[in-house]
Amino acid sequence: MPPNAAASVSWSLPPFYFKEVAEAGLFDSYARLIERSGDAVRVYLYHFPGMSAVPIGLGLIERLLTAYPGQIIGLKDSSGDFENTKGHHKTLSDAIGLHR
Repeated sequence: MPPNAAASVSWSLPPFYFKEVAEAGLFDSYARLIERSGDAVRVYLYHFPGMSAVPIGLGLIERLLTAYPGQIIGLKDSSGDFENTKGHHKTLSDAIGLHR
């Protein structure tokens, strides 16, 4: 993206109409969002399994960061699980912004 181009930001829960979605299905859903939105979109993942019943695992986040560097810019962890938050922080703090 050119330095003076505008970017759009999306806070995105995983698709949660269906439960127990495989990681591949979640990846495909986020991939479609990013690819259809273009290079200017920036995505904050919203991990809120208490509301969505679909967690965003570390493996999925790492796959998205690899596939879409610079477009996944943050994670909001509303899981209420401090051990999970610590795991996200330990693994991802250098790559993206973390919010709780």
